[in-house]
Amino acid sequence: MQLSPDGLPEFKLGRTLLEDDPRAGWTLETTTDDCCRAVETLVMGDRGLKVLEIAKKVGISYGSILNILHEHLGLSRVCARWVSRLLTHVQVVSRQNMFRAVGSLCSQPRPRFVPNCNW
Repeated sequence: MQLSPDGLPEFKLGRTLLEDDPRAGWTLETTTDDCCRAVETLVMGDRGLKVLEIAKKVGISYGSILNILHEHLGLSRVCARWVSRLLTHVQVVSRQNMFRAVGSLCSQPRPRFVPNCNW
C-alpha cells in the first residue's frame, strides 16, 4: 500500500493505523430490524411494489432495499412479484400432500371412454 504525501506528516507525529478515522455522516447500517420489518410488511401487503416505491415509503436507499429484500428476507423478483426463494415448512408439507394426491390419481387404471368402438 502506498502512502500519499498528505498522510506522511501524520505518521511523523506518531500515528500508527492506516484506517480512516470515524466521522459524522450517514450511518453505515440501514438494514436494522425496524427497516427489515417495514419492508417485509409493505411487500407482503402488495407483492407488486417496485423497489423505488418501497424505498420512498420506508425512506432508505434503493440499494439498501435490494439488500434487505434479497439477503435478509430471501425474496427475489419473479414475473413482477416478490416471491420467497425458500418454501416454509407449511408450504413444503402442502406441496408434498398435493403431489401424493396427484400421484395416486395417476396410478389408478384409466377408464375407457368408448369401450366398444369398432373403427
